[in-house]
Amino acid sequence: MTIPGSRISIRRAGNPEDLSCGLAFLTDQYRKAFDVSPSPPDHLLVAWQDGVVVGTIGVNVRKAEGGLRLARLYRFERASAPLPVEFDRTAEIAKWAAETGGISCALLSAAIRFSILLGKEHGWCEHNPGVGRIFRRFGVMLFPVPGAKRDDALVETYHRPYYERNQVGLSMFSLRDAREVLDEYLRTHGIDADYSFA
Repeated sequence: MTIPGSRISIRRAGNPEDLSCGLAFLTDQYRKAFDVSPSPPDHLLVAWQDGVVVGTIGVNVRKAEGGLRLARLYRFERASAPLPVEFDRTAEIAKWAAETGGISCALLSAAIRFSILLGKEHGWCEHNPGVGRIFRRFGVMLFPVPGAKRDDALVETYHRPYYERNQVGLSMFSLRDAREVLDEYLRTHGIDADYSFA
């Protein structure tokens, strides 16, 4: 349980203990919410409060052997995309789970900061309407990708229950614009977080 006013520390799970704790929290939250056991993202950021894991968020980036997951799953006309389709400058935000809205905002801010540090400019996310409302509440503008069609044959078996139970869409957003509005949201709501990406 989170403690109001207590500092949130968000760090990249760069050691086995952080990764194990973060994945245990993520798996528990996703099983409760969606009845799925998620795969680990390329980079898992874990939120800690008073020594307890209170949230996670993941960042996926293009890799030579696999590319971007969402680019494999979705088909759409590049010319109709709301932002440039530049895979090397794109980060996928995924595996977001948190106990409270304040932690959710700090996690999203952390994922965006980390993505920018990696040289990314564009964010992609796959989301249900509830997650879309959270983005809007924090002031982040999501741009749905017109005509995006998911190839369900490419969906991993363990993810299928999520798609069967949720209306899911693909959106893009500007990482720098999102960082600005999230910084303002954190400041005006008195949410205190520090970040470590080593």
